[in-house]
Amino acid sequence: HGPLTAAVATGPESRLRLEFEGDGLIVFLWSHPWCSRARLTVDGLPVVRATYSPVGGFVQERWLDLAPGRHVLEMASEEALEPGARGRNLMFWKAIVLDRTASTASR
Repeated sequence: HGPLTAAVATGPESRLRLEFEGDGLIVFLWSHPWCSRARLTVDGLPVVRATYSPVGGFVQERWLDLAPGRHVLEMASEEALEPGARGRNLMFWKAIVLDRTASTASR
C-alpha cells in the first residue's frame, strides 16, 4: 500500500494540466460514486472516460503510441452525469510517463 491521495477537480470549469516528455502515458483516476465522466486530452486529442462506480476503485487510460518528445495532458470533468453519479469530481491519482526510446537506443 502507498498513499492514496488525489488531486481533485470538482466541476467542468476546473482543469488539471500535466506537461511531460516521453512516448507513452498511463493515467490512473479514482472511480467513485462522486465521480462521473472525465475528459482527458493529450496534445489536443480528447478522450471521454466514465469514472463513476458505486464502490471506490481505479480506472486507467493509456496512450502507448505517442511520438517521442514533449506532450501536454489536460483533464476536466464532463458536464454530463453518468446514471447514479452523485457528483462531477475528477480525482487524479497518478500518471506514469513512458520513455522507451532511451532503452532502445542502447541496443
